Amino acid sequence: MLKKIFIVVFVSLVLAVVSQTFCEAQTAEESLVLYLPFDEGSGGTAEDHSELFQNDGTLEGGDWVNGKLNKALSFDGSSYVGVMPGGEVSIGQGTTWAFWFKTDVEGQTAYLAVLHGTMMLHLSSGSINAEVWTNPGGALWNPVNSGVAPKSGEWYHVAATWSQDSGEITVYINGEEQASAVAAGAASFKGGRQLAIAGNDQLTYPGEGLLRGVIDDFRIYNRALSEAEIMEIILALAVSHKGKLAATWGEMKN
Repeated sequence: MLKKIFIVVFVSLVLAVVSQTFCEAQTAEESLVLYLPFDEGSGGTAEDHSELFQNDGTLEGGDWVNGKLNKALSFDGSSYVGVMPGGEVSIGQGTTWAFWFKTDVEGQTAYLAVLHGTMMLHLSSGSINAEVWTNPGGALWNPVNSGVAPKSGEWYHVAATWSQDSGEITVYINGEEQASAVAAGAASFKGGRQLAIAGNDQLTYPGEGLLRGVIDDFRIYNRALSEAEIMEIILALAVSHKGKLAATWGEMKN
């Protein structure tokens, strides 16, 4: 009898945790303004699955490969994805960019994603960096270095947030805060610029900063998510794609 009671209580607790994770992840989804899961597996378009806008990406080269979550896009240093998103995905009073990434080329300098006048994430001598464009009296990039240099062949979940209220830019790797820096002032969005994934804005800077690596599940939110929300997204994705109630962090990294 006691064993049955224990099992019922245990299952109830597990379901409660999973339910809370999905509910909180759903709250984050309401702020999602661009979502490219890269699950098409073929063709030249990356479909935007956000509910607010349909800013599809155009593949300029790149190969469909198995990803962290279903399919992903592999880039060889001469390819990228371009999106013309307009103002709706620009910074208002906050933003979050998040995606999965891996590379077999350690130490490279390249862009992971950039929208000039908004945000950029890049590799500088192999280390993951983030920068946000604000105007505290003169428009400028505000950088922060995560201090994390990706190891060859390993998946990393990368996220960067900025909030005008806090005046800080923060970078997270695998759901954990790595570094933050002052980024004061209001946003200073530049209209008509290309969001480039796996390279710099190729309409303005052709051939510059192109990545050699794989990117999966690219997201932009219109507010700064908390560390807990970022981890909840990672966990919710692991649950939905693995078909399990729980997945260990070790399983998720592989």
